[in-house]
Amino acid sequence: MFKSFLKLAVIMMVTMAVTYFLAGIVAQNILGARAYYPPSPTALGYLRDPSAPGMQLKIWPAQLLRGLLFAVAFFPFRQRLLQLGTWKGGAALSSVIFIVGYLAASGGMIEHFLWFNDYP
Repeated sequence: MFKSFLKLAVIMMVTMAVTYFLAGIVAQNILGARAYYPPSPTALGYLRDPSAPGMQLKIWPAQLLRGLLFAVAFFPFRQRLLQLGTWKGGAALSSVIFIVGYLAASGGMIEHFLWFNDYP
């Protein structure tokens, strides 16, 4: 059982780190996020400066931790996900992560629509 969890944890951790990196490339180069960096002085009042020394090194452990937490959450459902197969299981897993981790998450889409006047 531990070996099965370890395998899932490694897959989730690597997947989270790689997709975070790829999403950043897409956001910077295609979606225009580069226009928001460096953040305005107002934003820096309540956000950490992403260009501060050491901040880039903190991103990777955070993504590995996120992957580990997802592995803990999905471990009880691993057999069902495996029964769905690679594509359907991957799509189900991706859908749940997208909904729970982005749309419904604290700081996610729902909160942005609620709290921001003009959503960028």
